[in-house]
Amino acid sequence: MSKQRIKVEPREVTPRPHHGKDVVFFILDKEMGGMKLKRLLVFQSDFGLSDGAVSAMYGVALSVEPSLKISNNTHDIPTFNIWEGSYRLLQAISYWPEGTVFVSVVDPGVGCDRRSIVAKTSGGHYVVTPDNGTLSHIKNKIGITEARVIDEKVNRLPRSGESYTFHGRDVYAYTGARIAAGVISFEEVGPESLADLFLCFSFVVAFVLCTGLVICQKERPDGKSLLFGAMIGVANFFSFKFLLAALTQVAAVVAFPTFSVAAMLVVTLSGVLLFKERLTKRQWIAFGGVIAALVMLNI
Repeated sequence: MSKQRIKVEPREVTPRPHHGKDVVFFILDKEMGGMKLKRLLVFQSDFGLSDGAVSAMYGVALSVEPSLKISNNTHDIPTFNIWEGSYRLLQAISYWPEGTVFVSVVDPGVGCDRRSIVAKTSGGHYVVTPDNGTLSHIKNKIGITEARVIDEKVNRLPRSGESYTFHGRDVYAYTGARIAAGVISFEEVGPESLADLFLCFSFVVAFVLCTGLVICQKERPDGKSLLFGAMIGVANFFSFKFLLAALTQVAAVVAFPTFSVAAMLVVTLSGVLLFKERLTKRQWIAFGGVIAALVMLNI
């Protein structure tokens, strides 16, 4: 009597999750004989479900790895309502297992110079999104440990370079799926976001230069001068924060001139209102011309 040989095919195994650990899926790789790490993938957008936009995102993600576990948070966010998208992320993210990858697409700045990023939260989740304020609630309530700018030369749907109006499909769904499927690590998304480092560097340099100037003049500043300097520093800090936030929403060719003109207007008005300075007729005409230029720039 001959023994019947049973052929065992590799199959998906879902391990029982443990508290505080990533919920992952291990799939036997037939070619490599190894194990591939997978995470859960969650989509949210302002696309609605009346057309094929969300379906296209699913298709891209499943083309990266057909066995991905994809869920929806919501696709009913009001169009371009970044605050709502930020809040919906906060509302749900803590209830998903550590390691879950969220893709959030509320993107009024699509096609402009705003950045595409992947953020890692203090809870161990990942969020793939435009850098336009969508992460505000999570940053304030949960915390973000690191953010990376998506390198679209690598992490972009192949043969989609001619399209600049559907980054939700071509960049965010594709990159999110590659992270969730274990095709790339978080570090392979792209370079670190250096906005906070830039802000810190700017003020450290300013402090060193001002301190050096005081030392060279050999004059001891009084309390009033120190208080005034501190007030100017706080104002500059928030103005730089505003500039960095603006650069995520509009093109740099608009943000930088607007920032410069606005700063000049604030200084001029402060001089008139606080220090009772008087402007000449020519200066008032120039003042009006600057305002007109600022309006024309943003029309």
